[in-house]
Amino acid sequence: MESSKSNAPAPIDLIGIWNRLKKSLKRLWLLILVLALLLAGLNYIREKRSYAPIYECKVLFSVGSGYSTGDVFTSSYFYDTAAAQTMADTFPYLLRTDFMRDLIIDRLDKGYINGSISTSALPSTNILELRVTSSDARDAYDILLAVVDSYPQAAVYMVDDPLISVREEPTVPTVPINRFDGMGALKKGALLGLLLGLAVAGLDAMLTRSVDRPQELKKLINLPIAATFPLVTMKKRRSSARTFVTGGDDPGMAEALRGLRIKVRRRLEEKEGKVVLLTSTIPGEGKTTLSANLALSLAQEGRRVVLVDADLRSQTVGRLFGGGQKNVGLMECLKDPDLPVTGCLKKAPGSEL
Repeated sequence: MESSKSNAPAPIDLIGIWNRLKKSLKRLWLLILVLALLLAGLNYIREKRSYAPIYECKVLFSVGSGYSTGDVFTSSYFYDTAAAQTMADTFPYLLRTDFMRDLIIDRLDKGYINGSISTSALPSTNILELRVTSSDARDAYDILLAVVDSYPQAAVYMVDDPLISVREEPTVPTVPINRFDGMGALKKGALLGLLLGLAVAGLDAMLTRSVDRPQELKKLINLPIAATFPLVTMKKRRSSARTFVTGGDDPGMAEALRGLRIKVRRRLEEKEGKVVLLTSTIPGEGKTTLSANLALSLAQEGRRVVLVDADLRSQTVGRLFGGGQKNVGLMECLKDPDLPVTGCLKKAPGSEL
């Protein structure tokens, strides 16, 4: 049983992954924005350069047959309808024949067909619609006329004596059927850049090794965790240009302070200790805020507390509690054996600290 448990795969920490992803997004948001703007511009330029206008020229014509019946209004109508459908169905095959293509090319000034030709029959009618699309408006018009002229000669093999009557004369198209969608190009590029930025943020979150929760830290250092503190908004005191946060500014902060105070007091009583040292790995992690609030909290219980600022490079505790700079600090107290300790102490306003 023990071996099976040890070999079981570790569960996926979705909360940890989400926390790391949020940190990556917060850190890389500018990169994601730049990627979105850059790819939006590049996609706009690419689609603008590759855009080619397509012109369409079309014509409607009716299809009949030399075959006649006694009832002009019924039999001939259905026959003409069938003829139109037959011609529409067979047109793609007819167009691929060398005979039909040679007929069209003979009627064009060019030695090739610069366009695409298609046809369809309107349902339940003997009306046939012929469409020609080309990158050149004049070519589309010329090809359409060539097809209309050549069609009867080729269609005779499909329908007996085909009769084609143009319903409306075609004209040279002036507006392309496809228009350049600049806004669409920008949106597609921006979306691609956004997805790429999110992928970079996801990769960064996967590769970044960080501690997001107390359980992860406990596994790494194998030491008990006294307390965890929330991220709080710093407030400025009127008497100081520096920022200072008290436990009462945030309920979570106050509760964490109470828990830490109880644990510190219990541990000091067990070990008969008098000194608590607070430090951090880099500046700005909250050691000054935490030490000041913990000292105030212990002093409010009636205990005699001295808060010593041992950060020799950036001393801020004196300014946080107001009153300006001290003339005598920790270094002066250590260097001068004749200087009494009381000469280095300064009482915090409104507290026994």
